[in-house]
Amino acid sequence: MSPYLLTTGMCTQRGKPKFSHDGYIYVFDKLSQNRLTTFYRCEQKTRCKARIHVQNGQVIKLLNGHTHDPAKFTKINGDYIRLID
Repeated sequence: MSPYLLTTGMCTQRGKPKFSHDGYIYVFDKLSQNRLTTFYRCEQKTRCKARIHVQNGQVIKLLNGHTHDPAKFTKINGDYIRLID
């Protein structure tokens, strides 16, 4: 399975889509001006400045390094879900 696939069914409490890449979870931030590229920020935005740019489900750019280990759990619809290693 490709590490760049969009994780279906994963959304924040406010309905923003999430994206999984290399064990890290990213949350939708905004679309580019031409609306072709989607910008995501690390799920742990208060302590991590990592960002990712995605086009057609493929990662095109990684920005900043993570300041933490990959997520072992994520919260979906109020429930904590263990992520597969």
